Amino acid sequence: MTNVKGDKKFREDVIGLTEFQAMLDNTRGPDKHPYYLVRDPALLCLLWLTGKRASEVASILMRNMRLAEDALYVSFVVGKKRTIARYSTRTKVIPLGDPYVKPVLEYYRHMVEHHPDVEYLFPSTRYSNLDHTVALNPGKHMSRWTVRRVVVAAGEETWPHLFRETVGARVVERYGDSVNALFAVKRRLDLERLETAMRYVERYAGERLELSASLDVVASEEAPVE
Repeated sequence: MTNVKGDKKFREDVIGLTEFQAMLDNTRGPDKHPYYLVRDPALLCLLWLTGKRASEVASILMRNMRLAEDALYVSFVVGKKRTIARYSTRTKVIPLGDPYVKPVLEYYRHMVEHHPDVEYLFPSTRYSNLDHTVALNPGKHMSRWTVRRVVVAAGEETWPHLFRETVGARVVERYGDSVNALFAVKRRLDLERLETAMRYVERYAGERLELSASLDVVASEEAPVE
Protein backbone atom coordinates (compact mmCIF):
# COMPACT_ATOMS: atom_id res chain seq x y z
CA MET A 1 0.00 0.00 0.00
CA THR A 2 1.14 3.56 -0.67
CA ASN A 3 1.61 6.36 1.84
CA VAL A 4 -0.32 9.14 0.14
CA LYS A 5 0.73 11.79 2.66
CA GLY A 6 4.19 13.28 2.56
CA ASP A 7 6.94 11.09 1.09
CA LYS A 8 5.76 8.54 -1.47
CA LYS A 9 6.72 5.43 0.46
CA PHE A 10 5.46 2.00 -0.48
CA ARG A 11 5.43 -1.30 1.37
CA GLU A 12 3.82 -4.65 0.73
CA ASP A 13 2.89 -5.56 4.30
CA VAL A 14 0.99 -4.07 7.21
CA ILE A 15 2.39 -3.58 10.73
CA GLY A 16 3.08 -6.83 12.58
CA LEU A 17 3.33 -7.33 16.33
CA THR A 18 7.13 -7.42 16.29
CA GLU A 19 7.36 -4.15 14.37
CA PHE A 20 4.77 -2.48 16.57
CA GLN A 21 6.59 -3.49 19.73
CA ALA A 22 9.78 -2.03 18.27
CA MET A 23 7.89 1.21 17.60
CA LEU A 24 6.80 1.36 21.23
CA ASP A 25 10.38 0.79 22.32
CA ASN A 26 11.45 3.69 20.09
CA THR A 27 9.17 6.10 21.97
CA ARG A 28 11.44 5.78 24.99
CA GLY A 29 14.68 7.66 25.43
CA PRO A 30 16.76 9.29 28.17
CA ASP A 31 16.50 12.76 26.65
CA LYS A 32 12.76 12.72 26.10
CA HIS A 33 10.49 14.86 28.28
CA PRO A 34 8.47 12.77 30.80
CA TYR A 35 5.18 13.98 29.30
CA TYR A 36 6.06 12.67 25.84
CA LEU A 37 7.24 9.40 27.39
CA VAL A 38 3.66 8.69 28.46
CA ARG A 39 1.85 10.43 25.59
CA ASP A 40 3.54 8.88 22.58
CA PRO A 41 3.03 5.19 23.52
CA ALA A 42 -0.64 5.94 24.31
CA LEU A 43 -1.09 7.57 20.91
CA LEU A 44 0.46 4.63 19.07
CA CYS A 45 -1.58 2.11 21.06
CA LEU A 46 -4.86 3.88 20.27
CA LEU A 47 -4.02 3.80 16.57
CA TRP A 48 -3.12 0.12 16.87
CA LEU A 49 -6.23 -0.81 18.86
CA THR A 50 -8.81 1.14 16.89
CA GLY A 51 -7.55 1.82 13.37
CA LYS A 52 -9.01 5.30 13.58
CA ARG A 53 -7.81 8.15 11.38
CA ALA A 54 -5.10 10.47 12.69
CA SER A 55 -7.50 13.41 12.91
CA GLU A 56 -10.05 11.33 14.86
CA VAL A 57 -7.49 10.18 17.42
CA ALA A 58 -5.99 13.66 17.75
CA SER A 59 -9.37 15.19 18.61
CA ILE A 60 -10.58 12.74 21.30
CA LEU A 61 -12.31 14.69 24.05
CA MET A 62 -11.49 13.90 27.67
CA ARG A 63 -15.21 13.62 28.40
CA ASN A 64 -15.45 10.93 25.71
CA MET A 65 -13.18 8.60 27.68
CA ARG A 66 -14.93 6.29 30.12
CA LEU A 67 -13.31 3.58 32.21
CA ALA A 68 -15.54 0.70 33.27
CA GLU A 69 -14.79 -2.42 35.28
CA ASP A 70 -13.74 -4.53 32.32
CA ALA A 71 -13.32 -2.13 29.41
CA LEU A 72 -12.27 1.32 28.26
CA TYR A 73 -14.88 3.18 26.20
CA VAL A 74 -13.47 5.73 23.76
CA SER A 75 -15.81 7.84 21.64
CA PHE A 76 -14.56 9.44 18.44
CA VAL A 77 -16.08 12.24 16.41
CA VAL A 78 -16.29 10.98 12.84
CA GLY A 79 -16.72 13.35 9.92
CA LYS A 80 -18.35 11.86 6.85
CA LYS A 81 -16.41 12.49 3.67
CA ARG A 82 -19.41 12.57 1.35
CA THR A 83 -21.63 14.57 3.68
CA ILE A 84 -19.15 16.90 5.30
CA ALA A 85 -21.76 18.75 7.33
CA ARG A 86 -22.80 15.53 9.07
CA TYR A 87 -20.82 14.30 12.05
CA SER A 88 -21.42 11.42 14.42
CA THR A 89 -19.78 9.72 17.35
CA ARG A 90 -18.58 6.15 17.28
CA THR A 91 -17.52 4.37 20.44
CA LYS A 92 -14.85 1.69 20.63
CA VAL A 93 -14.99 -0.72 23.54
CA ILE A 94 -11.46 -1.85 24.40
CA PRO A 95 -11.19 -4.82 26.79
CA LEU A 96 -8.87 -4.12 29.71
CA GLY A 97 -7.30 -7.51 29.14
CA ASP A 98 -5.66 -6.32 25.94
CA PRO A 99 -1.96 -5.70 26.72
CA TYR A 100 -1.86 -2.57 24.59
CA VAL A 101 -4.54 -0.76 26.55
CA LYS A 102 -2.14 -0.27 29.48
CA PRO A 103 -0.20 2.71 27.99
CA VAL A 104 -3.53 4.36 27.14
CA LEU A 105 -4.78 3.97 30.71
CA GLU A 106 -1.53 5.27 32.16
CA TYR A 107 -1.67 8.36 30.00
CA TYR A 108 -5.36 8.95 30.62
CA ARG A 109 -4.86 8.74 34.40
CA HIS A 110 -1.88 11.07 34.11
CA MET A 111 -4.02 13.65 32.33
CA VAL A 112 -6.86 13.37 34.84
CA GLU A 113 -4.50 13.79 37.77
CA HIS A 114 -2.05 16.38 36.47
CA HIS A 115 -4.00 18.27 33.78
CA PRO A 116 -7.67 18.26 34.80
CA ASP A 117 -8.35 21.47 32.87
CA VAL A 118 -7.61 20.13 29.37
CA GLU A 119 -10.48 19.57 26.94
CA TYR A 120 -8.74 17.02 24.71
CA LEU A 121 -6.93 13.79 25.51
CA PHE A 122 -4.07 14.86 23.25
CA PRO A 123 -3.77 18.63 23.64
CA SER A 124 -1.51 20.76 21.52
CA THR A 125 1.85 21.28 23.20
CA ARG A 126 4.79 23.66 23.03
CA TYR A 127 8.25 22.52 24.11
CA SER A 128 10.77 25.05 25.42
CA ASN A 129 14.40 24.33 24.63
CA LEU A 130 15.37 27.06 27.08
CA ASP A 131 14.11 25.43 30.26
CA HIS A 132 13.05 22.03 28.85
CA THR A 133 9.40 22.37 29.81
CA VAL A 134 6.21 21.40 28.01
CA ALA A 135 3.24 23.78 27.93
CA LEU A 136 -0.17 22.30 27.14
CA ASN A 137 -2.92 24.24 25.38
CA PRO A 138 -6.04 23.14 27.30
CA GLY A 139 -8.51 24.14 24.58
CA LYS A 140 -6.76 22.90 21.44
CA HIS A 141 -5.98 19.36 20.29
CA MET A 142 -2.84 18.23 18.52
CA SER A 143 -2.84 18.29 14.73
CA ARG A 144 -2.87 15.24 12.51
CA TRP A 145 0.58 16.32 11.35
CA THR A 146 1.82 15.94 14.92
CA VAL A 147 0.31 12.46 14.97
CA ARG A 148 2.25 11.72 11.81
CA ARG A 149 5.51 13.01 13.32
CA VAL A 150 5.09 10.79 16.36
CA VAL A 151 4.38 7.74 14.18
CA VAL A 152 7.29 8.34 11.79
CA ALA A 153 9.68 9.00 14.68
CA ALA A 154 8.76 5.60 16.11
CA GLY A 155 9.00 3.77 12.78
CA GLU A 156 10.55 5.35 9.71
CA GLU A 157 8.70 3.10 7.27
CA THR A 158 5.28 3.72 8.83
CA TRP A 159 2.59 6.39 8.67
CA PRO A 160 -0.75 6.88 10.50
CA HIS A 161 -3.04 5.41 7.85
CA LEU A 162 -0.98 2.22 7.85
CA PHE A 163 -2.50 1.44 11.26
CA ARG A 164 -5.94 1.59 9.64
CA GLU A 165 -4.80 -0.84 6.97
CA THR A 166 -3.38 -3.09 9.69
CA VAL A 167 -6.61 -3.26 11.67
CA GLY A 168 -8.60 -3.94 8.51
CA ALA A 169 -6.18 -6.70 7.53
CA ARG A 170 -6.42 -8.34 10.96
CA VAL A 171 -10.21 -8.37 10.75
CA VAL A 172 -10.10 -9.94 7.28
CA GLU A 173 -7.69 -12.62 8.48
CA ARG A 174 -10.10 -13.60 11.24
CA TYR A 175 -13.20 -13.79 9.04
CA GLY A 176 -11.68 -14.75 5.71
CA ASP A 177 -13.10 -14.02 2.28
CA SER A 178 -16.75 -13.94 3.36
CA VAL A 179 -19.77 -11.71 3.82
CA ASN A 180 -19.00 -11.69 7.55
CA ALA A 181 -15.60 -10.18 6.82
CA LEU A 182 -17.21 -7.47 4.72
CA PHE A 183 -19.53 -6.29 7.47
CA ALA A 184 -16.91 -6.77 10.20
CA VAL A 185 -14.46 -4.46 8.42
CA LYS A 186 -17.18 -1.88 7.78
CA ARG A 187 -18.15 -1.86 11.44
CA ARG A 188 -14.63 -1.98 12.82
CA LEU A 189 -13.34 0.91 10.70
CA ASP A 190 -16.64 2.85 10.72
CA LEU A 191 -16.79 2.89 6.95
CA GLU A 192 -19.68 4.44 5.06
CA ARG A 193 -19.77 2.06 2.14
CA LEU A 194 -19.49 -1.69 1.74
CA GLU A 195 -17.51 -1.06 -1.43
CA THR A 196 -14.69 0.38 0.69
CA ALA A 197 -14.79 -2.63 3.02
CA MET A 198 -14.61 -4.90 -0.02
CA ARG A 199 -11.26 -3.39 -0.97
CA TYR A 200 -9.83 -4.55 2.35
CA VAL A 201 -11.22 -8.04 1.83
CA GLU A 202 -9.78 -8.20 -1.68
CA ARG A 203 -6.36 -6.98 -0.49
CA TYR A 204 -5.92 -9.16 2.56
CA ALA A 205 -8.00 -12.34 2.22
CA GLY A 206 -5.68 -15.33 2.46
CA GLU A 207 -2.71 -13.44 3.92
CA ARG A 208 -1.06 -14.63 7.14
CA LEU A 209 -0.49 -11.90 9.70
CA GLU A 210 0.64 -11.58 13.29
CA LEU A 211 -2.69 -11.52 15.10
CA SER A 212 -3.28 -9.81 18.42
CA ALA A 213 -5.98 -9.72 21.07
CA SER A 214 -6.88 -6.25 19.77
CA LEU A 215 -9.40 -7.83 17.42
CA ASP A 216 -11.90 -7.84 20.26
CA VAL A 217 -12.46 -4.08 19.98
CA VAL A 218 -16.01 -3.41 18.77
CA ALA A 219 -17.93 -0.36 17.57
CA SER A 220 -21.07 0.91 19.18
CA GLU A 221 -24.12 2.25 17.46
CA GLU A 222 -23.74 5.56 15.69
CA ALA A 223 -24.96 8.52 17.73
CA PRO A 224 -25.20 12.26 17.02
CA VAL A 225 -22.67 14.58 18.60
CA GLU A 226 -24.02 16.25 21.70
